[in-house]
Amino acid sequence: MADLGFRTIHEMVGRVDALDSDYAVEHWKARGINLSYLLAPAVAFHDGVEVYCNRDQDHALDNVLDWNLLAQAKPAIVRRVPVKIATKIADTDRAVGAILSHHVVKTHGSAGLPDDSISIEFNGSAGQSFGAFLAGP
Repeated sequence: MADLGFRTIHEMVGRVDALDSDYAVEHWKARGINLSYLLAPAVAFHDGVEVYCNRDQDHALDNVLDWNLLAQAKPAIVRRVPVKIATKIADTDRAVGAILSHHVVKTHGSAGLPDDSISIEFNGSAGQSFGAFLAGP
């Protein structure tokens, strides 16, 4: 980073002019590939709009279904007592299970809990990314 003249990562954001694509393009498998669209500088669509995140965002994580699931699953996570949960789910419940999965892995490592330690029956229609960020078996 310092060799390129940058003091912070913030200074590097969007600086495609600092990238060297010559090595990749010279490789025989990449001959003829045009990287110019990928390496074009980011453009702000409106005045006063940045091309990267520059302010805090509220993702409303305080109100997600996972906190309720986590509370009900505590006996399984803390004492390894199997739990069964039945709850409603709506299409606004996105990435359900990610927070619960995080707490299982944080407590028990990548091995997680035995099968059927936490059984959840959902009623309704799940949202985008349902279960997308669960820890693997």
